[in-house]
Amino acid sequence: MSEVDLAAGPEQQREETSRGNDDTFPVADYQVSPKKKRKNRNKNKAVSLIRKTLPRIEACIQRYRAKRKFDSHRRDLFDKYLGLGGIETGPKMFGGGLDANATDDMDAQEIATITATDYVGKDKFSTGVPGQHYSDWVVDFESIAKGYFSHKIPTCFDITDPKEIKLCTSTVRNFLNYILHHNVCPEYNDQVYAARAICDLAERELAAVVAVSRKLQGDFNTACSTLFGGYYKGLYVGDQEWAKDMCLTVGMSDERAKKIVNAGLAAMGSPEQFQQAKEGGLRVVKEENIGLEVTEILRPDEETREFYKCTLLGDLKCLGKLKGRRWVNPAWLEEDESEDEEERPTECLDEYEFWVEEDALEHLIVGMKLELVVRLLNCGVTYFDTVFDVHCSFFTYLENERMSSYKGIGDVDGQTDAGFDENIEASGESNL
Repeated sequence: MSEVDLAAGPEQQREETSRGNDDTFPVADYQVSPKKKRKNRNKNKAVSLIRKTLPRIEACIQRYRAKRKFDSHRRDLFDKYLGLGGIETGPKMFGGGLDANATDDMDAQEIATITATDYVGKDKFSTGVPGQHYSDWVVDFESIAKGYFSHKIPTCFDITDPKEIKLCTSTVRNFLNYILHHNVCPEYNDQVYAARAICDLAERELAAVVAVSRKLQGDFNTACSTLFGGYYKGLYVGDQEWAKDMCLTVGMSDERAKKIVNAGLAAMGSPEQFQQAKEGGLRVVKEENIGLEVTEILRPDEETREFYKCTLLGDLKCLGKLKGRRWVNPAWLEEDESEDEEERPTECLDEYEFWVEEDALEHLIVGMKLELVVRLLNCGVTYFDTVFDVHCSFFTYLENERMSSYKGIGDVDGQTDAGFDENIEASGESNL
């Protein structure tokens, strides 16, 4: 018979005494070595942890929320983080209020459970366990952190304010530290540590995203757009009488654009390209909207710096090179095309090279994702006419985003399809 804790109550004594005396095993069993006993104990503990992961995470979130007083903005940040991870946030509907006397016989944990606003939906409890069974849902702290900081935060909040970035990262980091401190899910500690590292990375890269978004277009690409009928052509009004006292900086004059393009071709291009530009024979031969992943950043060499400093007397910004490969944003929806369009051959480049000012290259990070309108000149020079968006190097788009506003069909009198009945539809009769 196993040892019994004398301080325990009768019910607990009976429960502990009966452990191990299952009828499926003989009463007199062979003696198990201490080593094998420890191995079995660790194995059973691991299985138990896997089976109880989601209830533990749910309880952790509820207790974390109950012990903190969030202001409305921080609460919104945290709610969107939980929602992206598949956690249902908000009050439980149709539960009714709590009577003043209803909580008299409850302890603090029971009251917190009843009043909780964060819980794991029933459809999530079939989360897949590797090697055991398959499910569409998995526990992945790192991917949620990547999707939250690289897509959700830039879409829903103002990341141009450094304080806002700090608030976003500190909110998630504090929650992850709470999980580690209380050993909520030790089987996923590696993921939690990785997610916490993403918080530190996001704090640096989101600031870089803001700087790149402001500076990437630059003078050279704006000048090309102005001269070759792009987005910036005709936007400059600084030479108009009514605008001379308004200090408007939108767009660029044709004279300055020609100077910048010729200087760029002289410093970065070949003699043939410069001569072709001098003769006025440049034109756009191709335009496409693309996603670009930054693969290499080349700062200006000493020869280029010397050319801009001495020949141009420092009047223009020095150019470097940005190289990248084609990238498809997983958030983009597929366009509907006719059969003729689908069969039409497309000639698309896989590798691109752009000339970009050095002050923009300082903030670029290898792996960053860009969304651009790219134009190709007949001399072989490629420039971006418009910069639509800039993303972090760890950009991740989760399928959870597509289902964020989805509301499932509830049971109505036992009929899951809003009361639909095939027999009623066939007969055309119903009881109202």
